[in-house]
Amino acid sequence: MATLTIPTAVLFDWDNTLVDTWPLIHGGMRVVFEKRGLAPWTLKETKERCHESAREGLPKLFPDDWQSAMDDFYGYIQARHLDDLVLLPFANEVIKCLTARGIPLGLVSNKNKQLLVKEVMHLGFSEYFGTVVGSADAVRDKPDPAPVQLALEQLGTKPSMDVWLIGDTPVDWKSAKAASIRAIGVGAEKIPEGIETPDVMFSDLEPIYNMLTK
Repeated sequence: MATLTIPTAVLFDWDNTLVDTWPLIHGGMRVVFEKRGLAPWTLKETKERCHESAREGLPKLFPDDWQSAMDDFYGYIQARHLDDLVLLPFANEVIKCLTARGIPLGLVSNKNKQLLVKEVMHLGFSEYFGTVVGSADAVRDKPDPAPVQLALEQLGTKPSMDVWLIGDTPVDWKSAKAASIRAIGVGAEKIPEGIETPDVMFSDLEPIYNMLTK
């Protein structure tokens, strides 16, 4: 495992890195499947399969009906996303500790930009992030490095192993590595073989909080 030192800048994924949105995403996908007469995924299957942005993932699942599927998915999400927004443990503390140290922060998410900005504002986090990059802001979404590179440019930060991207899925880690920054994983302690791995893996944000408050 890589030895971590205090970073010079940090990019965060949003969904299921700082906020718990798996039940919401699962509900949206359930609506998409049920409207098409298909058996919906279990929550476990949703967590395993929903890593890409909707704009890139849904056309693969429904190549002949992807625009309608997008409408159904986002119709469900838009009606509920602020009411169902829950911060994950230590998210607030980590963000405020990094800010207190003067470390530039950004968000890089595959979420629809309009929804993302509303959620950040709803939680009162706008002041902490120097950039918020959502789906379609860059030419490609994660796992492509383009959104990470865009966020770094907007923060005025050059890629290095002292810059972190903290995220919960392989698309985050792959994007970080392709952009030549450190990939920090949260949300699991064991990663299945054959997928992209982070440089460092934590079960949650508490170890990062502990590091920052030593």
